[in-house]
Amino acid sequence: PLLVPPSAQARTAAIPGGSDLSQWWSLTDSTRAAAISASSAAGMRVIVTDAKDGGPVAWSTPSYSTFTTLASGDGAVERVVRDGHAKGLLVIARFDVFEDSAAAAKFPGSRIAGSVWVDPACSDVRAFVIAQVKDLVSRTAIDEINFDHVRYPQPPDISAGAGAELPCTGSTLGDVSHADRGAIIASWVRDAVAAAHSVRSSVRTSASVFGSTMSDAQADIGQDAARFAPLLDALRPMLYPSYYSSTAESMPYQTVHHEPAKGLEKFGDAKI
Repeated sequence: PLLVPPSAQARTAAIPGGSDLSQWWSLTDSTRAAAISASSAAGMRVIVTDAKDGGPVAWSTPSYSTFTTLASGDGAVERVVRDGHAKGLLVIARFDVFEDSAAAAKFPGSRIAGSVWVDPACSDVRAFVIAQVKDLVSRTAIDEINFDHVRYPQPPDISAGAGAELPCTGSTLGDVSHADRGAIIASWVRDAVAAAHSVRSSVRTSASVFGSTMSDAQADIGQDAARFAPLLDALRPMLYPSYYSSTAESMPYQTVHHEPAKGLEKFGDAKI
């Protein structure tokens, strides 16, 4: 991804390209410096780093368990922010929301059976994750927080499948008629954005969404780009062809081109 064909350079000059830097790459000075230097040299403007990936967090905090004891003193997020900002790069902190092993262990009554997912309608879980958002923004100088897994799980995500009980939403994962899951998820996004801005009004907010939500809401997972768009600075559609079908995988260009085109038409290029 660091190699841009010369014929494409003019077309992509205005696009704020970036690199994803995992927690593990960020921990050692040598790997972190190499990745950040390569990104800067390639003309990229953004580094994405995992602030919370599946539960434990990667910034230095006494309030929550960190993902590794290697992140003592300053955490992985702080290191990326320090070195990224020194190179003039913006830093986006990817933040898992409802796929959360720590919350599932802390609030077993809110856990969706057979998984590390928690029910987005449960008030204890919602408050816990909102508090993490505020903690991250207050303790680090990230430029943007990117909400990922801000949705209900899909049946393949959990061992119990579509029959899994949703303790607070009610009914089962496979029953989409019982509650407006889109409203439940959108209300959490609204509250999370307000919480982040209550700490630092300048921090940007975004959400990673399934590319298909550019066209239609996905009622089963409660993800609706049209509801998210007014609440966030940006939507980041996940355009991996493998998320769609084997046909999409065989036509990656068409897949990556088609879905954001629909989002651009609906929401404008400032949001996508």
